[in-house]
Amino acid sequence: MRAAARKREAKKTGGGINSVPPLTAEEEKVLAILGPEALEGILGGIDACASSLSSTSGLLQSGPSTSGLLQSGSSTSGLLQSGPSTSGLRQSGPSSPAPPVHQQWIQGIKKELRALREQQERHHQELMAYRRAKLELLQQQASKPGLTMFLPSNGGTDDAILRKFRLPRNKILELLQHVKPHLQRATRRNFALSPAVQLLAALRYYAVGSFMEVVGDGLGLSKSSVSKAVTAVTPLLLQLMKNFLIFPQTPEEIQQANQHFYNVASISRVIGIIDGTLIQVSSPVVNEPLYICRKGYPAINVQVVCNHQGIFSDIVAKWPGSTHDSFVWANSAVCQVAEEGGFRDSWLLGDSGYPLRPYLLTPVQHPATNAEEQFNQAHGRTLSIVERAIGLWKQRFHCISKSSGGLGQGKCSSSSS
Repeated sequence: MRAAARKREAKKTGGGINSVPPLTAEEEKVLAILGPEALEGILGGIDACASSLSSTSGLLQSGPSTSGLLQSGSSTSGLLQSGPSTSGLRQSGPSSPAPPVHQQWIQGIKKELRALREQQERHHQELMAYRRAKLELLQQQASKPGLTMFLPSNGGTDDAILRKFRLPRNKILELLQHVKPHLQRATRRNFALSPAVQLLAALRYYAVGSFMEVVGDGLGLSKSSVSKAVTAVTPLLLQLMKNFLIFPQTPEEIQQANQHFYNVASISRVIGIIDGTLIQVSSPVVNEPLYICRKGYPAINVQVVCNHQGIFSDIVAKWPGSTHDSFVWANSAVCQVAEEGGFRDSWLLGDSGYPLRPYLLTPVQHPATNAEEQFNQAHGRTLSIVERAIGLWKQRFHCISKSSGGLGQGKCSSSSS
């Protein structure tokens, strides 16, 4: 490209005194610094220099248009005669020095170089200002109390953590140890969602049951980030369910359960209490009539079994709302265990929606004696434990409460048992 530029310049000036000389080593270094992008600007400066020199040369030459000026006279004969004085005028002398062409060319290159450096400095300053603003924004989002208050090193109180995420600090940290290996992102991106942030976003959604965009505003996250966190955390919690939902199986566990329930209402050999509840969901696209419950809204029928403390020991959450409680029970894993004699000589307590079986006691439909009345009263006091547990469950996690408007069918249809 430089060779072509020199050839073009030589063609313009006719190869005379105004022709561009070969590049020196210093000029080569300057062009290497500038690069090809500044070549057009440099060539433009060279053209301007060459045209100005051409005009000066035209004035010095004698032609038809300047014959009157260049005639030998008393005043100009000594200056314009062809001789030593004329040659001295055209050469660079102490009185009127004419800088060589390559020096003017270097000056133009230096000017272009200074302009490029100023432009690069402005661009660098703008880029650094943008990075600083982005870093400050991300630091503000990461420092929100909702994302860091559960850490032991921060000042969040246990009451505030329980009120916000519905779980105590130690339980959150315990869950984090279980789900952290599965939530770690294999990415090198800056400010990627950590496992702790994903878990807290999901717990916050379970707690309030509000729109994901509203949940994200309180945590400094976007709607899509909350959705991805809930989608990633929910299946992991379902896998952990078997580690936390423990039904009495060994003779020692069954005997302890019998003793605890006997202390409640003096009913012997009770291993657990069972009940069903309806959890409202959004209207599904497929088989919508199957999900319409007896109360007139789409839901799923969830069966729970709990102990004397109201802690769940088994959950079945996979049947549409129109399914009867007895059908859910007959197709559950706990029923299969009872059929195979896993309860030994113990039984469950259930309401009148369940069938009367040797391993499942229901209230007497029409009590005729005082003993039957007393049994129904003791049965009701014991059964109220599971009813209170379901009520507390829905109050603690509003996402399964009817007041939240219902779960999305895509998330609630994933069954557990």
